[in-house]
Amino acid sequence: MIYILLGAGGFLLLLLFDWADWRGLRNAKPLIMIGVAVLFSLAFAGTLIFSGYFHVPLGLRITGAVLALFFLFLFVFSLYLEIPFSQTYAGKDGERRVVATGTYALVRHPGVIWFFFFHLCLAFAAGSVLLLVAVPFWTGMNVVLVAVEDSVFFPKTFGKSYGQYQKTVPFLIPTGTSIRQCFATFQMPFSRG
Repeated sequence: MIYILLGAGGFLLLLLFDWADWRGLRNAKPLIMIGVAVLFSLAFAGTLIFSGYFHVPLGLRITGAVLALFFLFLFVFSLYLEIPFSQTYAGKDGERRVVATGTYALVRHPGVIWFFFFHLCLAFAAGSVLLLVAVPFWTGMNVVLVAVEDSVFFPKTFGKSYGQYQKTVPFLIPTGTSIRQCFATFQMPFSRG
């Protein structure tokens, strides 16, 4: 259970990161992100190493592993490649703009979806009971985090453009329109001019 709580601590630090960003404490942001990385790494490793295990047929394990890698790629892509790293995570000053293309046209917080499916698929690939228990708990904390970001921090960070974004892109559940918009605007970062 301690590893699940360490993951919860990671989400609390992410909330602190958003507060530091909003308050303009850019020197604190890298330190907070290091703390987030440490807590999530310990939580993740602990749920895989110190867990009871359930039987999973080999075919399901392989499928789970392949899908986990796919959702991990989407998670990294959405959070670190599709949005400007220097503005979002590194703390540089400057005008913030809303990214409303690609996976951010699908939903406003695509990382929540990828995070959920990555951990769920990995739990089946590893047969980890503890990770399977952590998935709904961590996902719930993630949803609370993005709800606070969506209602408190991002409207202040991005201004009026975020209000328009909220009106046109769903929060977490894709729609037919948002799926079409995602595919219509999807670009790999290195293909941009």
